[in-house]
Amino acid sequence: HGSDLRQMKKNPWQLSYIKREIAKLDGIFALHKEQREDIIETYGCDSNKVQVIGTGYNKDIFYIQDNVNKEDNRTKLIFAGKISEKKGVMSLIRSLSYIEEVGEKYVLALAGGAGNQAEFSEIEKMAEESPCEVQFLGRLSHQELAKELNSSNIFILPSFFEGLPL
Repeated sequence: HGSDLRQMKKNPWQLSYIKREIAKLDGIFALHKEQREDIIETYGCDSNKVQVIGTGYNKDIFYIQDNVNKEDNRTKLIFAGKISEKKGVMSLIRSLSYIEEVGEKYVLALAGGAGNQAEFSEIEKMAEESPCEVQFLGRLSHQELAKELNSSNIFILPSFFEGLPL
């Protein structure tokens, strides 16, 4: 979903070998047009082999429900993804200190699992020191995530890199 492209640019170890082997593939799937172009440029592969299959979501689960009951009067911010520095979660928590009266008016919900446990522990510590409440929702089913998104006011995606942008 894009991590390989990022790694090839950051760490060209065995690049010529990998390019040679990629050229032998019968086909390559890309998630979107821009990624297709990136694959062709990075690996130097035949453009006819790279097919865009698209990304998607289940519109029967993820849709706006206007009749969702908001639990309190605070503005609920929500993030969904891996709880990590590269996904911008640390920066997001730090940014809360710049909002006046944040503790009284906002709550931040973090939906998703952790990658690196030491990094996650550091994020938990930052959350404890945050001027507003930070809720760790954990990994959620699609139905649970849709409910949380609909009960929120603002979705935030502070990611520094997003391989599968939905």
